[in-house]
Amino acid sequence: MDSITTFIDGLNGWFPYAVFALVGVAAFIAPIGALLPCEVFFAVAGILASQGQISAPLAFVVVLASTALGLSLSFLGGAPVHRWIQGRPPTSKLRPALGKSEEMLRRRGPLAMIIGCWMPLRCVLPLLMGSARYSYPRFLAAGLIGAAVWTGACIGGGYAIGPAITQYTNVIAIVLTVALVIVVVTKRLRARNRPAKAADDDAVPPPLNPAG
Repeated sequence: MDSITTFIDGLNGWFPYAVFALVGVAAFIAPIGALLPCEVFFAVAGILASQGQISAPLAFVVVLASTALGLSLSFLGGAPVHRWIQGRPPTSKLRPALGKSEEMLRRRGPLAMIIGCWMPLRCVLPLLMGSARYSYPRFLAAGLIGAAVWTGACIGGGYAIGPAITQYTNVIAIVLTVALVIVVVTKRLRARNRPAKAADDDAVPPPLNPAG
């Protein structure tokens, strides 16, 4: 854990802002945004700010500006996606699925964007809203409101726990280690139980047919 705090202490200058800006853009680019732990990066921004290594307001502005870019790029990609899906065969299931999604977003697009920032699907919503030809100004306004609340909460949370990171490094290290061990053991136990359960299911004889 000391190595983590040493690494965090070494982050200063323009480099952290550049990293957080890249994360802000990628957060709304599919499929990267669904795989990237954006909340962790933004919490680290808050931790660095609590240590006086970066400015929390500047980090928030950088992240919000970068999310605006990511939202816009993803929105612009919606039109080609719409054309590609519409060019699929009539039997394709993508066409009715896209139609339902677009109809829902035309009615509840702003609310979906504000809430969706907290979910991995945040990187898909801008694509769908661009595909639905939603009003770009309204889309961007809703997206920025959601992103402001989302990133502000993450940065603020990191800022709040920042002092504990350095004050209770040993306790945090123990908790993280125990949690990791529990996750690994649980996954292994489930993996062992699956073959045993499958074998038991195969061993059960089929029900008798009364009519036979």
